[in-house]
Amino acid sequence: MPGPVYVVDGSCLACGIWEQEAAGLFAWSDAEFGHCYVARQPESDDEFRQVARAMRVQDLDCIRVRSCPDRWRAVLVEMGQAEYIDQ
Repeated sequence: MPGPVYVVDGSCLACGIWEQEAAGLFAWSDAEFGHCYVARQPESDDEFRQVARAMRVQDLDCIRVRSCPDRWRAVLVEMGQAEYIDQ
């Protein structure tokens, strides 16, 4: 799904962390080994906070953000997760 939130290709362990933190925003691929992907970009600040919570507990730092709005950047900085922002 085009947009600021993405999952690094080939880095998913199929941990399912996002299922508790951001269900509805991510989904599983139908590939043999499974890989999560962004099914829908967050549309509100609350939905972005769900993504940020998934980032906080992820195993491989594979959920990342690029070209995000300043208000979402501020959320990640506030949560100590600025390292997940790609320029």
